[in-house]
Amino acid sequence: MVKEAYAQLKDGRMFYRHDGKGEPVILLHPAGTSSWAWHMMQPLLAKKFSVYALDMLGAGDSDKPKQESYSLEAHAHNIVAFMDAMKLDTAMLVGNSVGAMLSLHEAGSHPDRVTRMVLIGMPGWTAQEGGQLAAQFRDVAWDKKGLPKPMTLEQQRMTEPNITPELADAMNKVRAKSGVWSLKTMEALSKYDVPSHLGKVRCPTLVVYGDRDPIAEKKDLVAKGIPGARLHMLSNAGHIPQLEHPEEVARVIADFLSQPAAAKAKAAAGR
Repeated sequence: MVKEAYAQLKDGRMFYRHDGKGEPVILLHPAGTSSWAWHMMQPLLAKKFSVYALDMLGAGDSDKPKQESYSLEAHAHNIVAFMDAMKLDTAMLVGNSVGAMLSLHEAGSHPDRVTRMVLIGMPGWTAQEGGQLAAQFRDVAWDKKGLPKPMTLEQQRMTEPNITPELADAMNKVRAKSGVWSLKTMEALSKYDVPSHLGKVRCPTLVVYGDRDPIAEKKDLVAKGIPGARLHMLSNAGHIPQLEHPEEVARVIADFLSQPAAAKAKAAAGR
């Protein structure tokens, strides 16, 4: 049974969905989406873990930040604040796209709070590359007011090749709910220099890409930059693979998070 609730944080109320029992796992969604991005996979992971799917501030049903701009570091700080509100000393993080960037920052800045991590569709851009990409897609994905434009099925299949028309329509509704914060979040995160943070990770890490994800070209840079990280490629999958192949993605994640302690230590040591 999925519980829907709010956690009161300093910067606003954070909406979350919780399901299952066991070790805590926190799911962090891509920019412009919400905890909805995990709705097909969360019940599968909840068979083994206590799973929290968050709407980051500015997304979904969470409050919009009071500040005009909001950095990746500020978003990452709210993960710790959420854990404190839930009385979680430690947790395992699973992040997709921008959610993976938040997980990376959290693991590097609070290594005592993150025990294991899965990064799905992890951007590997430098701050310069991120800025160029943000400028390139600014007029494609957002209108002059900064509101997200509805994406056609063909446009969405450029990054999620197997997405259904029903899911594509739902994705547009989720993006619209974020309003201007879809763009504001992307602009803030495009300034984050990913390569300089990879080496700070100390927890066992699994790096996952769909083989049809356009940013999978950075897979070796990301996987080799994180000490002891493992790389797993998903066949016929795009940037948000849990919407295309929820059972397979859940199995890959659960297998990694369920490793015995000795195997986790070995992965962390890179042997």
